[in-house]
Amino acid sequence: MSQTDENRFPNSASLFLLCKDILIMKNPGQKITDQEVGALLSFDPADCTHWKHGRKNIRSIKNLNTISNGLEIDTKLLIDVVQGRITHTDA
Repeated sequence: MSQTDENRFPNSASLFLLCKDILIMKNPGQKITDQEVGALLSFDPADCTHWKHGRKNIRSIKNLNTISNGLEIDTKLLIDVVQGRITHTDA
């Protein structure tokens, strides 16, 4: 698979990293797996991997609201990341 195909949706991959970072902050000392991040949207392991590597676009308001509720953060922050206004490290 070419690099272009590998990361078609970089903002979604950034969203994944933000979600993982938030879960790590909320659960200090606990190892957070990629599947735990995918569980926010009830993803199976394959979909979770696609999201992590930017091959799955997460942009619907329903998904963003689900993530927002699961992480107890503002949906606006997630929208900014998905639209590329800010990176996951800035968030």
